[in-house]
Amino acid sequence: MIASIVPRPIPERPIVSSQHLPDGRLETSSEKSIDLTEYRGKRVPMTVEGVIEITNVDPGNAARLLELGILGGHLSQVADIIEFDPAHTRGDIYLNWARSEPKPIELREFDHIMEVRGLLHLPAKTPHPRHFVEGAFEFLKDHGCATFEEAKQLLHSSMAKDDPTKGMFADISGSKQKKASTTATLKMLRAKLPAPIRTIAGTALERPDTEESIFAAPPPETVGDLIRFSSLRAVAAVHVLRLAARVVNAVYLQRVLLGLREIDEKIETTKNAAGLPVERAAEHVLCELMKTSVSKTREGRKAGVLLNTWSGMIEDLRIPIAQLKDEDEKILRWPSTISPDKFAANRTRRHLHAKKSRGASRLRTSSGLADALPQVIQGMDARYREIENLRRLAQDARVELGKNHELASVPIVQETAELDGQGSPTGALALHRYRLWKTESLLKSIIDTREKSPQHMSLLWRVSKGRFPKTITPTILIYEGSSGNPPWFQQMFAAGLFNTTRVLPLEVRQRRYELIRDMGLPAHVTQRRDLLTFDRSDATAARTLLCEGVVAIPIEEFAIAMQLAHTAFSIALVTAARVGEICQIRIDGSNFGYDQDHGLAYWTAQPKQQTDAMDPEPLTRNYHVDEQTLAAVVSLKQTMTELLGPDRAAHPARPSQNVKKLGNGPWLFRSEESMLDPGVIKAFLHYLSAGIANFGIHDVRAAIAKYRHDQGDSMDEIRSLLGHGGVWATEGYARPTEKMVARKREDRRALSQAQRRLARLDEIRRRMT
Repeated sequence: MIASIVPRPIPERPIVSSQHLPDGRLETSSEKSIDLTEYRGKRVPMTVEGVIEITNVDPGNAARLLELGILGGHLSQVADIIEFDPAHTRGDIYLNWARSEPKPIELREFDHIMEVRGLLHLPAKTPHPRHFVEGAFEFLKDHGCATFEEAKQLLHSSMAKDDPTKGMFADISGSKQKKASTTATLKMLRAKLPAPIRTIAGTALERPDTEESIFAAPPPETVGDLIRFSSLRAVAAVHVLRLAARVVNAVYLQRVLLGLREIDEKIETTKNAAGLPVERAAEHVLCELMKTSVSKTREGRKAGVLLNTWSGMIEDLRIPIAQLKDEDEKILRWPSTISPDKFAANRTRRHLHAKKSRGASRLRTSSGLADALPQVIQGMDARYREIENLRRLAQDARVELGKNHELASVPIVQETAELDGQGSPTGALALHRYRLWKTESLLKSIIDTREKSPQHMSLLWRVSKGRFPKTITPTILIYEGSSGNPPWFQQMFAAGLFNTTRVLPLEVRQRRYELIRDMGLPAHVTQRRDLLTFDRSDATAARTLLCEGVVAIPIEEFAIAMQLAHTAFSIALVTAARVGEICQIRIDGSNFGYDQDHGLAYWTAQPKQQTDAMDPEPLTRNYHVDEQTLAAVVSLKQTMTELLGPDRAAHPARPSQNVKKLGNGPWLFRSEESMLDPGVIKAFLHYLSAGIANFGIHDVRAAIAKYRHDQGDSMDEIRSLLGHGGVWATEGYARPTEKMVARKREDRRALSQAQRRLARLDEIRRRMT
């Protein structure tokens, strides 16, 4: 496996030494170097050295390229003579070879592609043929990780904006988006709008460009999208700018913009195809959307979202319409024969379908968790206790290693309850053997066991020369074996799940893809500077050791990540809070209080619902926690304070996108610079629950609703716990699973049989008396 590819320059002209051209094959002058430009498009017989000279291929790679049948067209009958087209560059050689290759379907085939690119020294932006990209997408999709980052590793592509391979991958995966302008300004948008609304109040357009507006303006990408609108440009611009002025969530703003853009494209298509006025074309599009929205298909759900976006815009435009003169109202008012009652009736039907589909969706994602909730809780607790115990043992060993400078390593034996694949104790004890090494000593011991001096691993080579990088962690924990089942997290690190995969052996990378597919684990946690993101030097050490068959465990970092996941899971079990509300817990405890009536502590958070800009007071809600959950929160506070330092932990951090309205704060669930993204917490939960269940915090909410309803709680009590505005939403969450329905049916059958037996006994007693 080639770890990295160093590009070589491509010669500007096909110049070859005359000694590499066989006599009698080409009429040449007496010059030592010959320019073959005029022979482009023809096959010219030349030696292998001539091809190397024209293409600037590394001479050491030429033999392998010949062996693979890649270099040149074909060998002639004369030994060492190749018929080669002087017009071909190394990129042409690669594409000619690639077109004759079948679509890759296995990991070793993608490795072979990278080997060829390495032999030809192709830069990362050299495009792949489309069938290679299709094969990569199908391979990654089958393994549940069809992302740009994974494609970058698999295809050795830069996946930069100007990389053709990224465009092909985005097109095949369906994630291709229109390029947004990054230089668009409000001045450019104002020039495209009708004069009466160029300075509409309540938006960033209210003041001239020379003055600073009190209202927030959307980013240039959003402004650029608004400029490209056609029929709906005026109404969409006013609506989106009003949303931006209220500091609405950026993700929500982008979703509204994309919905309006799709409606605008439908209107423009209908107008051009049927030759209708804009108003009639809009009416036709809305009628079609209403017909489609009541179906239970994916298109129906999408049509319902578009109608909601349209209705929200029409409702929001009432305020700016009132500011315009009578003759200017037509700019923002859309006349239509569709009555409000027809819209309301369609909305009611869509809500009924949404209620059923939402219940079915929640049933699919949370049924397994609800059916086995006690077992899942037991498994999560057992796994967390095991990792915390190992963390304490590693800390003690680190102290011992620091006291005795002559020691190179300290053995660690962890005696713990053996867990099965579901996280449940088997009843036996397991002995897990680890060893805490000084990193430099471990690398030197690996070098000493080698017969040759290390060349392909740069870190080992540097250590062999006495240049150990000071940025690498001084100690490292190594897994050595177990008397029973291995620890539940060992397979993740043995498969290189948290590391880059390009240089790891084929069998290791194959296990990684199988692990992601079989357990539903996330492939990459892409948020920068979050936990489980190795420093560059530590990642190099972990890769080097894994290539040598040694599994390194970053116990401190992994244990903190699992503590974050376990604490969030415990809070969700007690409060059924959303992940965005859990993330609002502050490390200084400033939003905690004590409820004297219930005898419980609580924290205050802003729920998911958006507030109106006219009402400055945000909605808040109290979430009560028991003593055990509060102790878990306090323990996490101590851990994060030790990790970040008291000053850094108390320093305000940026919020995540879904709670951006809160501003900066000293969050408990955070990395060095920002609040943890909900996707990161979900990834941590997947790691802790690998093999047990596959769920996120919102699935816990639905599972709690199902479990509580199955235990006899009323729907109103569950609605109050979930914080829903209406019972209809709660019914979708609390919809019982198939196992719950089957168990209740069996209970009713057993009760009916018992009642019939009692009735027969009563009849027998009556006759005897």
